[in-house]
Amino acid sequence: MTSVVSLAEFRLTNHKMEAVPHLTAHRSRQRNINARSRADTLDRHIKAEVFRTPSYAYTPLLDYRTEWFEGVGFDPSAGDGRMIAEIVQRGNAGPHYLNDLRGEEEASILASVPNGRITIGDYLAKPVHPVVDFVITNPPFRLAVDFVKKARAHTTGPICILQSVAWQGTRKRSEWLKGAGLAYVLNLSRRPKWEVEIGEAHMNVYDYAWFVFLPDHDELPRMDWLL
Repeated sequence: MTSVVSLAEFRLTNHKMEAVPHLTAHRSRQRNINARSRADTLDRHIKAEVFRTPSYAYTPLLDYRTEWFEGVGFDPSAGDGRMIAEIVQRGNAGPHYLNDLRGEEEASILASVPNGRITIGDYLAKPVHPVVDFVITNPPFRLAVDFVKKARAHTTGPICILQSVAWQGTRKRSEWLKGAGLAYVLNLSRRPKWEVEIGEAHMNVYDYAWFVFLPDHDELPRMDWLL
Protein backbone atom coordinates (compact mmCIF):
# COMPACT_ATOMS: atom_id res chain seq x y z
CA MET A 1 0.00 0.00 0.00
CA THR A 2 1.41 3.38 -1.00
CA SER A 3 1.32 6.27 1.50
CA VAL A 4 0.28 9.67 0.26
CA VAL A 5 2.14 12.59 1.81
CA SER A 6 1.00 16.18 1.40
CA LEU A 7 3.40 18.89 0.20
CA ALA A 8 3.25 20.58 3.61
CA GLU A 9 4.12 17.33 5.40
CA PHE A 10 6.97 16.71 2.94
CA ARG A 11 8.46 20.15 3.59
CA LEU A 12 8.08 19.78 7.38
CA THR A 13 9.67 16.32 7.39
CA ASN A 14 12.62 17.45 5.28
CA HIS A 15 13.05 20.59 7.38
CA LYS A 16 13.35 18.47 10.52
CA MET A 17 15.77 16.09 8.84
CA GLU A 18 17.98 18.97 7.77
CA ALA A 19 17.71 20.86 11.06
CA VAL A 20 19.09 18.11 13.27
CA PRO A 21 22.52 17.74 11.60
CA HIS A 22 22.70 21.54 11.26
CA LEU A 23 22.05 21.96 14.98
CA THR A 24 24.57 19.25 15.80
CA ALA A 25 27.21 20.94 13.65
CA HIS A 26 26.45 24.31 15.28
CA ARG A 27 26.82 22.87 18.77
CA SER A 28 30.05 21.17 17.78
CA ARG A 29 31.45 24.44 16.44
CA GLN A 30 30.37 26.26 19.62
CA ARG A 31 32.10 23.67 21.79
CA ASN A 32 35.26 24.10 19.74
CA ILE A 33 35.05 27.88 20.10
CA ASN A 34 34.55 27.60 23.87
CA ALA A 35 37.44 25.15 24.16
CA ARG A 36 39.72 27.45 22.17
CA SER A 37 38.67 30.40 24.34
CA ARG A 38 39.53 28.50 27.53
CA ALA A 39 42.81 27.33 26.02
CA ASP A 40 43.69 30.87 24.92
CA THR A 41 42.99 32.22 28.41
CA LEU A 42 45.12 29.53 30.00
CA ASP A 43 47.85 30.14 27.45
CA ARG A 44 47.95 33.82 28.38
CA HIS A 45 48.42 32.82 32.03
CA ILE A 46 51.19 30.37 31.22
CA LYS A 47 53.05 32.79 28.96
CA ALA A 48 52.79 35.54 31.55
CA GLU A 49 53.74 33.06 34.30
CA VAL A 50 51.16 34.77 36.49
CA PHE A 51 48.48 33.17 38.62
CA ARG A 52 47.99 35.93 41.17
CA THR A 53 45.76 35.00 44.07
CA PRO A 54 42.99 37.57 44.73
CA SER A 55 42.86 39.01 48.24
CA TYR A 56 39.42 37.55 49.00
CA ALA A 57 40.99 34.09 48.71
CA TYR A 58 43.57 34.57 51.47
CA THR A 59 42.46 37.33 53.86
CA PRO A 60 39.76 35.07 55.39
CA LEU A 61 42.50 32.53 56.17
CA LEU A 62 44.59 35.19 57.90
CA ASP A 63 41.53 36.15 59.96
CA TYR A 64 40.68 32.54 60.83
CA ARG A 65 43.71 31.82 63.02
CA THR A 66 45.88 34.90 63.48
CA GLU A 67 48.31 32.93 65.65
CA TRP A 68 49.25 30.75 62.69
CA PHE A 69 50.98 33.70 61.05
CA GLU A 70 53.31 34.82 63.80
CA GLY A 71 57.08 34.68 63.50
CA VAL A 72 59.03 34.04 60.31
CA GLY A 73 56.98 33.24 57.22
CA PHE A 74 57.74 31.81 53.81
CA ASP A 75 55.92 31.75 50.49
CA PRO A 76 57.84 29.41 48.15
CA SER A 77 55.64 30.32 45.19
CA ALA A 78 55.20 33.99 45.97
CA GLY A 79 54.49 35.57 42.57
CA ASP A 80 54.21 39.24 43.48
CA GLY A 81 54.44 38.56 47.23
CA ARG A 82 50.98 39.83 48.06
CA MET A 83 50.14 37.28 50.77
CA ILE A 84 53.31 37.96 52.75
CA ALA A 85 52.79 41.69 52.18
CA GLU A 86 49.34 41.41 53.77
CA ILE A 87 50.84 39.63 56.77
CA VAL A 88 53.38 42.46 57.14
CA GLN A 89 50.62 45.04 56.88
CA ARG A 90 48.82 43.28 59.72
CA GLY A 91 51.78 43.82 62.01
CA ASN A 92 54.20 40.90 61.51
CA ALA A 93 57.30 42.64 60.17
CA GLY A 94 59.25 39.44 59.71
CA PRO A 95 61.79 38.72 58.41
CA HIS A 96 59.95 36.70 55.79
CA TYR A 97 61.16 34.64 52.86
CA LEU A 98 59.72 34.88 49.36
CA ASN A 99 60.69 32.59 46.51
CA ASP A 100 59.83 32.33 42.81
CA LEU A 101 59.22 36.02 42.34
CA ARG A 102 58.93 37.92 39.12
CA GLY A 103 62.15 39.87 38.82
CA GLU A 104 60.51 43.04 37.55
CA GLU A 105 58.39 43.23 40.71
CA GLU A 106 61.23 42.84 43.19
CA ALA A 107 61.45 46.56 43.98
CA SER A 108 57.75 46.89 44.75
CA ILE A 109 57.83 43.73 46.88
CA LEU A 110 60.71 45.05 48.98
CA ALA A 111 58.75 48.25 49.48
CA SER A 112 55.82 46.33 50.96
CA VAL A 113 57.98 43.70 52.70
CA PRO A 114 61.03 45.64 53.97
CA ASN A 115 62.44 42.63 55.81
CA GLY A 116 61.86 40.31 52.88
CA ARG A 117 64.48 37.76 51.93
CA ILE A 118 63.98 37.22 48.22
CA THR A 119 65.17 34.22 46.27
CA ILE A 120 64.64 33.30 42.64
CA GLY A 121 64.58 29.66 41.61
CA ASP A 122 63.02 26.24 41.90
CA TYR A 123 61.87 25.66 45.46
CA LEU A 124 61.84 21.89 45.07
CA ALA A 125 65.31 21.74 43.52
CA LYS A 126 67.06 23.63 46.30
CA PRO A 127 68.53 21.25 48.88
CA VAL A 128 68.36 23.59 51.87
CA HIS A 129 65.84 26.20 53.01
CA PRO A 130 65.75 28.41 56.10
CA VAL A 131 63.82 27.21 59.13
CA VAL A 132 60.57 29.18 59.32
CA ASP A 133 57.50 29.31 61.57
CA PHE A 134 54.86 29.04 58.86
CA VAL A 135 54.37 28.58 55.13
CA ILE A 136 51.55 30.08 53.09
CA THR A 137 51.44 29.48 49.35
CA ASN A 138 49.42 28.71 46.23
CA PRO A 139 51.60 26.09 44.49
CA PRO A 140 51.03 24.41 41.13
CA PHE A 141 48.41 21.66 41.41
CA ARG A 142 50.64 18.85 40.21
CA LEU A 143 53.47 19.87 42.58
CA ALA A 144 51.45 20.58 45.71
CA VAL A 145 52.25 17.28 47.42
CA ASP A 146 55.97 17.82 46.82
CA PHE A 147 55.68 21.35 48.18
CA VAL A 148 54.15 20.07 51.42
CA LYS A 149 56.77 17.34 51.79
CA LYS A 150 59.54 19.87 51.26
CA ALA A 151 58.02 22.43 53.62
CA ARG A 152 57.62 19.91 56.44
CA ALA A 153 61.41 19.56 56.55
CA HIS A 154 62.01 23.22 57.48
CA THR A 155 58.73 24.54 58.94
CA THR A 156 57.98 24.43 62.67
CA GLY A 157 54.35 25.53 62.41
CA PRO A 158 51.43 25.49 59.95
CA ILE A 159 51.82 24.82 56.24
CA CYS A 160 48.91 26.41 54.39
CA ILE A 161 48.40 25.62 50.73
CA LEU A 162 45.60 26.72 48.44
CA GLN A 163 44.26 23.99 46.15
CA SER A 164 41.05 22.95 44.46
CA VAL A 165 38.86 20.70 46.59
CA ALA A 166 39.42 17.97 44.00
CA TRP A 167 43.06 17.83 45.08
CA GLN A 168 42.15 15.49 47.94
CA GLY A 169 40.21 13.14 45.68
CA THR A 170 42.58 10.54 44.21
CA ARG A 171 43.20 7.31 46.10
CA LYS A 172 46.97 7.72 46.20
CA ARG A 173 46.79 11.33 47.39
CA SER A 174 44.04 10.51 49.90
CA GLU A 175 46.18 7.79 51.47
CA TRP A 176 49.10 10.20 51.71
CA LEU A 177 46.95 12.96 53.22
CA LYS A 178 45.78 10.70 56.05
CA GLY A 179 49.34 10.52 57.35
CA ALA A 180 50.65 13.93 56.31
CA GLY A 181 49.43 15.98 59.28
CA LEU A 182 46.45 17.53 57.50
CA ALA A 183 44.60 19.35 60.29
CA TYR A 184 42.14 21.65 58.49
CA VAL A 185 40.32 21.85 55.18
CA LEU A 186 39.00 25.41 54.98
CA ASN A 187 36.64 25.90 52.07
CA LEU A 188 36.42 29.23 50.30
CA SER A 189 32.91 30.57 49.85
CA ARG A 190 33.94 32.32 46.63
CA ARG A 191 35.76 30.80 43.69
CA PRO A 192 39.05 32.63 43.10
CA LYS A 193 39.62 34.24 39.72
CA TRP A 194 43.30 34.45 38.99
CA GLU A 195 44.52 37.94 38.22
CA VAL A 196 46.80 38.87 35.33
CA GLU A 197 48.03 42.13 33.84
CA ILE A 198 45.01 42.38 31.56
CA GLY A 199 42.65 42.24 34.51
CA GLU A 200 40.68 39.47 36.15
CA ALA A 201 40.47 36.22 34.19
CA HIS A 202 37.07 34.57 34.42
CA MET A 203 38.33 31.07 33.87
CA ASN A 204 38.00 29.21 37.17
CA VAL A 205 35.15 26.71 37.45
CA TYR A 206 36.52 24.88 40.51
CA ASP A 207 35.88 25.29 44.22
CA TYR A 208 38.98 25.90 46.32
CA ALA A 209 40.06 25.36 49.89
CA TRP A 210 43.03 25.98 52.13
CA PHE A 211 44.66 22.76 53.28
CA VAL A 212 46.46 23.36 56.57
CA PHE A 213 49.09 20.90 57.83
CA LEU A 214 50.27 21.03 61.44
CA PRO A 215 53.30 19.31 63.01
CA ASP A 216 52.54 16.04 64.80
CA HIS A 217 48.85 16.16 63.88
CA ASP A 218 47.60 12.57 63.66
CA GLU A 219 43.81 12.93 63.80
CA LEU A 220 41.23 13.43 61.09
CA PRO A 221 41.14 16.98 59.69
CA ARG A 222 38.52 19.50 60.68
CA MET A 223 36.42 20.94 57.88
CA ASP A 224 35.23 24.53 58.03
CA TRP A 225 34.22 27.39 55.74
CA LEU A 226 35.89 30.76 55.29
CA LEU A 227 33.04 33.24 54.93
